[in-house]
Amino acid sequence: MKKQSHYSPYRTVSGMGSVLAWVICLLAALFYCYEYLLRISPNVMVPELMSAFQIPTADGVAALVGYYYYAYTPMQIPVGLLLDKYGPRRILTLATLCCAIGAVLFATTSHYAVAAAARFLIGFGSAFAFVGVLKVATIWLPPNRFGFISGFTTALGMLGGMFGNWSMNKMVSTMGWDGTLSYFGWFGFFVVPIMWFLIRDVPQVKNKAVEGYKEIAFGHLLRDLIIMCKNRQIWINGLIGGFIMMPTMVFAELWGGEYVQQVYGIEKDMAIQLVTMVLLGWAVGGPVTGIISDKLNNRRMPLVIGALLAALVMVIFIYVDISSLWMIGGLLFLLGFFSSAENICFAVSKEISPVQVLGTAIATTNFIVVLVGMIFQRVVSKFIDFFWDGALKADGMPLYSPEVFQNTMLIMPIGLLFSAMMAYFLLKESGRSQRS
Repeated sequence: MKKQSHYSPYRTVSGMGSVLAWVICLLAALFYCYEYLLRISPNVMVPELMSAFQIPTADGVAALVGYYYYAYTPMQIPVGLLLDKYGPRRILTLATLCCAIGAVLFATTSHYAVAAAARFLIGFGSAFAFVGVLKVATIWLPPNRFGFISGFTTALGMLGGMFGNWSMNKMVSTMGWDGTLSYFGWFGFFVVPIMWFLIRDVPQVKNKAVEGYKEIAFGHLLRDLIIMCKNRQIWINGLIGGFIMMPTMVFAELWGGEYVQQVYGIEKDMAIQLVTMVLLGWAVGGPVTGIISDKLNNRRMPLVIGALLAALVMVIFIYVDISSLWMIGGLLFLLGFFSSAENICFAVSKEISPVQVLGTAIATTNFIVVLVGMIFQRVVSKFIDFFWDGALKADGMPLYSPEVFQNTMLIMPIGLLFSAMMAYFLLKESGRSQRS
């Protein structure tokens, strides 16, 4: 019997075509870097946001930041459908425009409702970024290294977030949080025309496979989506990824800066630099875990090992008295490195889904991952408020003690252990099915 091909129906082309393929993929990755920077920007300005919008509680600031996810998370399903149907050129250009408008709007308002709407708009545009990069990579690059591609994509985003966080923190101290966000918003408007003129939807080759792909994508997407969503493994895989991603979304994207400042008594600038080591760990670990998983042709065990080691690092970080900045930075790097195993979930979703709905499969997985992280951002923030003893800073904003942060952060290693158990006992191995 003839073996089923798992290659994309699109074929990469040689010469200038291959150069164009990489240019297009790098542009899509640039947008992912940009939106990820906007996504995690509150980490360097939590006190400023609480003061600017008169937010008195941890849950209140998490709610404002969370408007990003109120758009981003539910949009993941239609994102896949829209990318499959209309192609990445129009979608990614409009998505970049939404992020730029949202950033400028957030930076120039003093009204909570307008700021919430702006974060919602940023989340709406950002919803297309990660899935868009993987969609472009699926179309333009050889698909037999998809684990590496997904890891490399995340690495670029994390590096963008890391260096952006460093520069943004310095800019906040000199330009203010609003001037800083406005600057990055206008940068987005500069990127928009570049996206439109350089990104292409498909290689310019006459190919029956391409035509057949379009017929399937237009005629049967909804039916295939329903079939895919009934696949229990899609949901198990997404939940595993969500719990592995939770420390990054809760700690690195929101409360990490405040945690390091309060628990270790470190100045804000150094605290932000230390927290960005989580992102550096992701940037290094993403491609590494992808390559290991591809080489071993195994998805389950890298997920199990990554989750267990991330849980161990998190427990050490929370409960061991650490006096060295190098050790703090090293542990946070390892947390990001081991958490980057989450990328393997996207390879799993690709391998268990029909080729014509790859965009939708990846988007559905991302939907579940981000939904878990979004829920626990609010859960952890509510626990911070619950354990808060009522102490205030000089400016009247809440002062959270080290014990408050340590008590609430225990949720994260518990979630990581849960994901390891799900991967070991419930997730079916998909990597071996890809052997040629």
